[in-house]
Amino acid sequence: MRAPPSESSTRPSTRRTAFGRRLAAKLLVAVGGGVLAGALACATGPDGRAAAGAKSSQAGADDYVRKAVRKSSEGVVFFPSDAAQREYDLQRLNEIARALRQPFAICFLRRAIETMEPTLVDGEKSFAGVPEGQMKFRARIGSDGRVVVTEVLESAFADEWMETCVQKATKDKRFPPTRSGYNKHIDIVYWVSLGFFDAARTPEFALWLRKEQVRVVRRAERCLEGRVAPGSYVVEALNLFDRNGDTVANRVTRGSLPDEAIQCLDSSLKQMRIEAEPDAFVRPVAPHLEFTIADDGALTIADGRWLELIEAEERALRDEKRRELMGTQDEEAGGPIVPAGPGEVPGVRRDEVPDTEAPPETQSEQTAPTQEPEEAPDKTPDDGALRLRPR
Repeated sequence: MRAPPSESSTRPSTRRTAFGRRLAAKLLVAVGGGVLAGALACATGPDGRAAAGAKSSQAGADDYVRKAVRKSSEGVVFFPSDAAQREYDLQRLNEIARALRQPFAICFLRRAIETMEPTLVDGEKSFAGVPEGQMKFRARIGSDGRVVVTEVLESAFADEWMETCVQKATKDKRFPPTRSGYNKHIDIVYWVSLGFFDAARTPEFALWLRKEQVRVVRRAERCLEGRVAPGSYVVEALNLFDRNGDTVANRVTRGSLPDEAIQCLDSSLKQMRIEAEPDAFVRPVAPHLEFTIADDGALTIADGRWLELIEAEERALRDEKRRELMGTQDEEAGGPIVPAGPGEVPGVRRDEVPDTEAPPETQSEQTAPTQEPEEAPDKTPDDGALRLRPR
């Protein structure tokens, strides 16, 4: 058997081969696509079953990868050699492929937060320096399950850092030992892009971001007032959100702010949340923070007064809505609450109930009530007993 290369990782002298160019073209299709149900391994379908004809030819393999890229912003596909297929349980390889998605995504996040910058493309806001791309590399696995060496076969990554990080994450993964005791190899395809974030182009998102920029500075107010030199400040930031809406990575431009102020702004930015989007992968947002420190240390936030008026209007609308839902005692639907009779108010004795004037139509009945005249007792001549008639 041919001995593997001595270096820990190798790569071809030509960065972009025909395969790499095809992958770069496919990446344009992947942007904004749906999320694949699970990691792909051993040319299996999203349901975990083997894809028919996926490994039968190179054309079938390329077609399978192309369809997978269209369904997901990121993913992993294993193509084990024939010898490796005989050595490994395919279900176990599926599990390893799924497990590699997380460290590969961490590589993307670590690089993206360093290299991404807001820009304009055809007059629309976008981002430059996104470390997206695709690659195919070979992992040679020793008899003990350790990855002995990795080798880049084809790549459409413009950033070599991503290639190095992905290979290192693979070498940190442990595979099952081979049954035969010989080294085997698996070809791995990995692709990644920002993915779906159409909401960023809507007026609603622009309004949300304008509000959040003020709230970020508000939360850092205690670290800014009296601790930052007087002057006007503009701070550019970058937040990366996951599909659940949580901030997973962020950065703040330093400028002339002291370390404590930078740390407070960084902590405040981490608290930002965005609407969940199940079809998203990583969503970038670039907050623009503006504030002024007066000579007496007082903080004035750009758009601060505007947000106060907006929040006051929102509170008024919420209060009005609450009144509509709960109702009031004077509304026609419920009517006024009136005791049914004297003494029926809780906590009031009958002798404490104030006299109230009776309605006109009943006053005569109260002052001169009509009573039935009592009938005289009836005596019978026979026994002289006193007998009363029943009323």
